[in-house]
Amino acid sequence: MPAMNKKIWIMGAFLLLGLGLYYLRSPGVADRYSEEAEQAVAAGAVRALSEQHVLDAQMLANLLSEIDKIEASMLQMNETHLALENPNAVYTVQQEEDIAAAYSRYLILRKALFHIAFRHLNYSQVSNEEEQDASFLLAYASGLTLYRNAVVFVVLFNDKPNARRKLNEADPVQGIPSGMFDEMYANITSPENVALVLDGVAEFSERRVRLEQSEFLELEGLDGILERLNRNEEELAEAYAQLAAGQRDVIWTRLRTGVTAPTYSVQSFLSMMIGHIRNPIHSPGLTAESIAADIRPLLHPGDILLTRRDGYLSNTFLPGTWGHAAMYLGSADDIRALGDHPDVDELLASVGFDGNDKDGHPYAAIEAIGEGVRLSSLEFALHANTVAVLRPRLTDAEKQIAVVRAIQLKGTPYDFAFDVASQDKIICTELVYRAYAPHLDVLFEEVMGTKTLKPDGMLRALSPLSTEPLSDFVLYGVSEDGGLQTLSLDALMETVSEDG
Repeated sequence: MPAMNKKIWIMGAFLLLGLGLYYLRSPGVADRYSEEAEQAVAAGAVRALSEQHVLDAQMLANLLSEIDKIEASMLQMNETHLALENPNAVYTVQQEEDIAAAYSRYLILRKALFHIAFRHLNYSQVSNEEEQDASFLLAYASGLTLYRNAVVFVVLFNDKPNARRKLNEADPVQGIPSGMFDEMYANITSPENVALVLDGVAEFSERRVRLEQSEFLELEGLDGILERLNRNEEELAEAYAQLAAGQRDVIWTRLRTGVTAPTYSVQSFLSMMIGHIRNPIHSPGLTAESIAADIRPLLHPGDILLTRRDGYLSNTFLPGTWGHAAMYLGSADDIRALGDHPDVDELLASVGFDGNDKDGHPYAAIEAIGEGVRLSSLEFALHANTVAVLRPRLTDAEKQIAVVRAIQLKGTPYDFAFDVASQDKIICTELVYRAYAPHLDVLFEEVMGTKTLKPDGMLRALSPLSTEPLSDFVLYGVSEDGGLQTLSLDALMETVSEDG
């Protein structure tokens, strides 16, 4: 198979965990959905939400596209990384930096794939057949992509002693202990785990006829997803033929001879993967009651919301105290009261601003998260461990323009490359920046070769303590048993001191 050629699938050391048990056991891997999703799964409560299916389909298509781009760049990098083939060669500093940058990007993509799989873990409990098939496809495609990357990676490097030694090295910067390549190898070749993957392959085959006729596949980015999954299965079959002989290969040959598996068995496969990555229990975020009573009365439309929740998606790529930025919109009447913008009424109607989120809370904020730029309730946007609110020093009319600009970006895909130079995809801080341009004067930072805007950097730029402040201080606080414990402006700015 092409993927086994020496010049292909050089996912470098950046894929060194592939399935990556360590990273997903560590703090900082679950975004804001994870705790709620885990509780819902434990309670057997499953919602079949068409809107979530569409959002996750867009997110999956985006992730697969980004993974393909990283793989293509690694093919080019392979030409210069001769240490993989030459046991006497060593990596240059620049090569190690390139590998680390690509690996860090992949961690973000992989983490997002796990979130999609987790949200649809209990797909078999969805009563509507069309939505059940959609949930199955989202879960299976996410899980199989992760597993395929790991297996093909192991096959490529397993018989290259120099590369394998390198991939087993500890990386204190990334927090990776030694021996992780060997641990990954043991996990993906476990007969029990292989059998679970095969159950997923079998169920995909059972559902394929319905999937081919599903309107779900008409969504942008999903038109070739079934063919992609078929290719992944073929790559896995050939990869396992090259691994150690014995029971593992005997099990995998079931792919060639046909598989009999219980229905809805992908849940077992996904549960196996997630079972290895249980996250530590974090302190609870702010409750909806506290947000409504302690924070909402202080807010005005256009306020900038900064939050940190342990494990939020951008924390890994954008290090610092703060993990996320969003904008408070208020109610439709609040937005209209800011000024006389001619497009306000039509825009609010077109995006369904008078609606509620899945928990019944009214839309009152906008943010860029994994599914893209979307309206959120304040209860959702501020369900965090730490929050801060800043108010740009602008006129109400200028704030109304910023609010309109932000809402016009609704539906823009999330930028998993975290590159503010591109406009077709967007990250959380970029949403705020583009809405308030040219009033928000910030300095972009280079992280692993990409120009980006970290929430910490945005806070420094907005600092109410600067000689010519761009914002006023509204709130800084932390969650204590779900309630808000307020802190001072000085304490807020200490979170982004040069030393912190």
